[in-house]
Amino acid sequence: MFTVAALVALAGIAFFLFKLATARPRNLPPGPLGVPLLGNIFDLPPKGSRDWVHWQSHKEQFGPVTSLTVFGSTIIVLHDYESAFEILERKCGSSAERPEAEFMQKICHWGHNVALQTKDDHRHRIARRQFHAFMGTAAAMSRHEDVQDVETRRFLLRVLRKPETLWQQIRKEAGSVILDLAYGYTAEPDTNDPLVDLIETALEQISVAAQPGAWAVDFFPWLKYVPDWFPGTAWKRTGKDFAAAADQSAARPFKFVEMKRDNGTAVPSFVSNLHDQAGGRLEGVAAHSAMWTAQSMYAGGADTTVSTTALFFMAMMLHPEVQHKAQEEIDRVIGSERLPEMGDRTQLPYIEAIVKECLRWRPVLPAGLAHKLTADFEYDGYFLPKDATVIPDVWSMVMDAKLYANPSAFNPDRFMGPKPEMDPRNIIFGFGRRICPGRLLAQSSVFLTVAKTLAVFDIAKTVDATGSVIEPDTQMEAGLVSHPAPFQARIAPRSDRHAELILEVEKTHPAKESSAKELATMTSW
Repeated sequence: MFTVAALVALAGIAFFLFKLATARPRNLPPGPLGVPLLGNIFDLPPKGSRDWVHWQSHKEQFGPVTSLTVFGSTIIVLHDYESAFEILERKCGSSAERPEAEFMQKICHWGHNVALQTKDDHRHRIARRQFHAFMGTAAAMSRHEDVQDVETRRFLLRVLRKPETLWQQIRKEAGSVILDLAYGYTAEPDTNDPLVDLIETALEQISVAAQPGAWAVDFFPWLKYVPDWFPGTAWKRTGKDFAAAADQSAARPFKFVEMKRDNGTAVPSFVSNLHDQAGGRLEGVAAHSAMWTAQSMYAGGADTTVSTTALFFMAMMLHPEVQHKAQEEIDRVIGSERLPEMGDRTQLPYIEAIVKECLRWRPVLPAGLAHKLTADFEYDGYFLPKDATVIPDVWSMVMDAKLYANPSAFNPDRFMGPKPEMDPRNIIFGFGRRICPGRLLAQSSVFLTVAKTLAVFDIAKTVDATGSVIEPDTQMEAGLVSHPAPFQARIAPRSDRHAELILEVEKTHPAKESSAKELATMTSW
């Protein structure tokens, strides 16, 4: 009798614990049913998957605001612009924090990066002020136009000579602009540059480190204290390797500027300016902060610009009618005696529309950067708890048919005329106090590349040995910053006169000797 009663009691307790473990907290936004104790751990995007596709399936099943719980922590996913604007923009005072991922931000040291710093970190406010002064206004950006213009023209020259190396040249252009502005560093003009390679390696690693649900230590921080020799701790070696690469990506170019200042050969740059403002040389905490602020400029700008530029070339291959319409605008406004410049931007509305559509059609941060709530509040009848992680599902927002007609189509005309559709830059550069501080630099860089490229080149699909057209893969690859799958394009000057325009940069701005040799003389950093 006692045994039966005990079994009934145990069954009752087990049922209670099951309901407790799988029940969703009251008034949370809808989402998938979890499993006992683990919650929705199996409802996170699978490792290596395109997480924005995963989140879009949640929107289709549960609606514009969804939630999950993982080991007691709440994740809110915002799938539409309305909810993102209300929660992340209008209530930015309670939603501007960043969640701290143990692996990426602490173990791999990426928590020093401005985009991932917590808002209470005193370095964050200082860094954003420094960014704003350097590139946060139209007046500030006008000081950098010459660098952007020359590097874009040199990009055209390299593509003219070796069109089969398009991807390499896109990366070189983006990296060269930011290394010049941030450090006064001149990248190798025609070969791989050691500093670009170093930073690109660190950026590839953060995409791995940022995968949601991939690292057990994010859910159980005490695992970081497990000895390195213990079975199953290979992730600790990975973390140390990633941290070393991240540290070098910040320290080496910063020390390069210090070396140049010491020998009297420094040129104006973001880092050099900060040294000047400090009275000659940054030291201690101020130096460490500035070092990572400058690294954030490259990390936040180069990779995203590369992806958008590559998408532009893909879009032009797929849509020759858009390409021809843009070239007609350039020919009408600019002619064929010079290349477009930043001063022409307001006179080239269709080029500007192409830039907007490239940003919208395949957003480079499709799952955005997560926020963290610092207070409880309600939205649309749902309870959003303090400390919840909030993911802005950028992909679903820019693919929302309520905002964009036929959203999967590449159509710059949606931004033309008296009733243009919503500017996607209101979405893709982030929200509230976490909006991207380098957005003006990114936009102007992409504009110059798009305008100058269309002015002088025709872009088409390639053909194979049999003469059959090779269709590019339009799917985006998985990663924190998403890129189009590699493709080849057929790129040729529109005429002999256009080829001459490209070649003029050799006379007006011959390639400078790279800084790689000086970098190689550094014995420590």
